Amino acid sequence: MLAMFSGGKNTIKAQQVEFQALKKLTGNTFTARGMPLNYIATFTIMGLGGIIIFSDFYKLANGTGKVVMEKDK
Repeated sequence: MLAMFSGGKNTIKAQQVEFQALKKLTGNTFTARGMPLNYIATFTIMGLGGIIIFSDFYKLANGTGKVVMEKDK
């Protein structure tokens, strides 16, 4: 009868065991708790940064996207 009330996989004990496994894997508490957000932020920054850098080098090589000042006309 007690097994019926013990809950499923989403109990506090199960969450603690999962958290401790992540903490052991990553080495600290902050990284274990925020790992999915860290991955998303890292891949977003690296991905968008790479695209922007590639785009800027492309514009630099082709001479496009220049800012023309009035006295240069």
